[in-house]
Amino acid sequence: MSDFNHYYQDELAYLRELGREFAAAHPALAPMLAERSGDPDVERLLEGVAFLTGRVRQKLDDELPHAIQGIAQLLFPDVVRPMPSAAILELTPLPTVLRERMLVPAGTEFASVKVDGTPCTFRSTSDCELMPWVIDDVRATPLAGGKYELRIDLKMPLAMPIAPLGADRVRLHFAGETRRSLSLLTWVQERVESAAIRAAGPSGDRDVDLGRNAVRSVGFEANEALLPAPTTAFAGPRLLEEYYALPAKFAFVDVVGLARLGEISKTANRFSIVLRLDSPPPADVRVDRDAIALHCVPIVNVFAATAEPLAVRPAKDEYLVRPAGFAPGHAEVYAITQVEAIAEGGSRAVLSSFYDFSYLGGAAQKAFYAAHVRPSVVGGGADTVISFGTARDSGVLPDAEAISIDLLATNRSLARAIRAGEICVPTASSPAVATFRNLAPPTAYVPPPFGRDQQWRVVAHAAMNLSAITDVNVLRAALDVYNFHARVDAQAARSNELRLAALQRVKVSPADQLHRGVPVRGVAIDIEVADSGFTGAGDMYLFGAVLDRFFASYVSINSFTRVSLEGTPSRHRFTWPARSGSSTLT
Repeated sequence: MSDFNHYYQDELAYLRELGREFAAAHPALAPMLAERSGDPDVERLLEGVAFLTGRVRQKLDDELPHAIQGIAQLLFPDVVRPMPSAAILELTPLPTVLRERMLVPAGTEFASVKVDGTPCTFRSTSDCELMPWVIDDVRATPLAGGKYELRIDLKMPLAMPIAPLGADRVRLHFAGETRRSLSLLTWVQERVESAAIRAAGPSGDRDVDLGRNAVRSVGFEANEALLPAPTTAFAGPRLLEEYYALPAKFAFVDVVGLARLGEISKTANRFSIVLRLDSPPPADVRVDRDAIALHCVPIVNVFAATAEPLAVRPAKDEYLVRPAGFAPGHAEVYAITQVEAIAEGGSRAVLSSFYDFSYLGGAAQKAFYAAHVRPSVVGGGADTVISFGTARDSGVLPDAEAISIDLLATNRSLARAIRAGEICVPTASSPAVATFRNLAPPTAYVPPPFGRDQQWRVVAHAAMNLSAITDVNVLRAALDVYNFHARVDAQAARSNELRLAALQRVKVSPADQLHRGVPVRGVAIDIEVADSGFTGAGDMYLFGAVLDRFFASYVSINSFTRVSLEGTPSRHRFTWPARSGSSTLT
């Protein structure tokens, strides 16, 4: 609750100032209001009015965060949720166990070693296809004309034939320090001329050309989102938030077309992915076996849990929701997924959220729940409180004796103590055919903003549109809004300051393009940045790739954006194909 003394003193000063102004405007009507009264009864009257109006103002201000949170939960849930720790997990299939292709679905849980007695649980954010092959060698070889060949050799450990596996793609993760991994990603994505698979056939090695488009980016689609979000949530900010939280999430490519290996040999137990590039690798990149990893997937410290049961009390307005089975400060609510009211006799009824409005309509009084997030009293995180009601009465929960809550939880800042390799403990859902480890320590946990910071972020989200964010000053402000990690990481804050300062110009011009024979009007967006704001060309490329999707998310389906980014003074220039609000125009 806001400091009431501030409201009281503000209202009292206003009444006295208003009295003087009114007396000056109407001297014959109210001359005594021009000066402070010596009558204590008059002073008490003014103080009483100031007290009442101060209480009204305080109540209005205290209710504003609830209203703001309601809007945010519908449209911008990231504003009222924490940003959990995240990392990249590498799975290593057991060669004597895995003999066929196996899908590890998104949502699979993996645990860490115990931190202060509590293991931290992570879940995968996208599907991971396990194959019984391993990387044998990675090398870059110069060719004539300044071109290079990047060759990635894969083999089956037990000399099994590859073709019967039915694999059509391999996902590659560019591992290692972020700057170098992004440089390698950029080299492959931007400079590749062709892709092929090579294997030994009846008459020697043979290549099958897959074309340039066989190399595809990973991590940008909605089904690859780092964090779960309701279908009502606006997708525009997601990629920027993920870019700041875990840039390694985008350091992946898929090479598709492996099914054509059968054209070379049905019995081959090794093959090579051969990428032909039009330039040498970046000077800061060492192309070797450690630069590329298989079977990697982003993971985030969000897991399924249940809350401590709540006993319904008629005189109680709200209840604190705590994940069950955790020491204080070791877990907090990320999102509520289901609420059930348990009546006498054990019958259960699922309650809808206040924000989905399904409880409205009909003669029966359907109950709902409303969740609200506030700063934690201890631990530096966030507490979730829940209240109940019907369309006609707040605080009413007919016939319920207890409440059961399913939720997604996070381990707060506990995961920050985990080191590389310590997310290695199996869970009930993790695959038994592989070992696993995190390649680097998890990122920092970030609590949700509160108060004016939260209100500002919601307003900023709501005010975003293409016309606004193509102004360089507004774009700087938008990028600052979405960088949650800058609040807890001084290095991230400094890097963001340099990146924002590097934005020099955003030029927007009309553009036309034929799409399936129909002319379409869109916008060309040319961005100019200073090299000094980035750690290298790879950092600059990923920044532009995220902005490409970000701008397109503000464009309607019948229009498009075409984004280019150029660095100065290096003149590194990156361009992306025209993109509609939901797909690339081809």
